[in-house]
Amino acid sequence: MELRTRKIEIACGVGRMPAYKAEPPSGGPHSAVIVLMEAFGLVPNLEQEVDRIARMGYVAIAPDVHHRQAPDHTAAYDDLPKAIGMLRKLKDAELVDDLKATIAHLRSAPEVGRRRSA
Repeated sequence: MELRTRKIEIACGVGRMPAYKAEPPSGGPHSAVIVLMEAFGLVPNLEQEVDRIARMGYVAIAPDVHHRQAPDHTAAYDDLPKAIGMLRKLKDAELVDDLKATIAHLRSAPEVGRRRSA
């Protein structure tokens, strides 16, 4: 059975934030992992990491914290100046809001377990 992967949108303070989500092929509920982006944005390499974590048995999600920089909110790996510029535009309060929205999404997802680990 294959992973269940999809691009989703999460409700947040400024509308909808794109995210990439992967779920294990086996039943659930599962623990969840939030995968934070590298400087380059929500790029295919990051999606592969989310998939790798889901294969380990977790619901994994990578929110696009650069979404406010749309429409161009990714950078190529050979464009480090652009990636650094995108990082510099991140605001702490907005990042916290995006992570809170991601946590709320996971808490409401039936495939995510409700038990807290110690």
